[in-house]
Amino acid sequence: MKKLIFSSNNEKNRVLKLLPETDPSDLLRLRDGIYAADLLVTAISHLDFFSEVNKHHLDIEGICKYFSIDKRCTDVMLTYYLSLGLISTDNGVYSTTTKANEFLLSTSNRNLIP
Repeated sequence: MKKLIFSSNNEKNRVLKLLPETDPSDLLRLRDGIYAADLLVTAISHLDFFSEVNKHHLDIEGICKYFSIDKRCTDVMLTYYLSLGLISTDNGVYSTTTKANEFLLSTSNRNLIP
């Protein structure tokens, strides 16, 4: 039997919703992992993102303009690359880290770019 939950604590806005029978967490993690991998592949293979950020040291607006991508997508990308230790930020200006410089710049002898 499915459980019922209320979507609001406010009496006027109480709406009953059915919970799913199973937990989709593993599927959500898998989906999110695919998106994360795609973000990195796009940055490396299509945008040469790390080489360009290394050259230009841009803020978020500059990155949006330079790569012609919207701010929400850019924010997601930057958050992900920060979490991987591939970029850093100082007063809103982004630069590449030593790890990215060594392995993700097109000019590096050790680049891992496919």
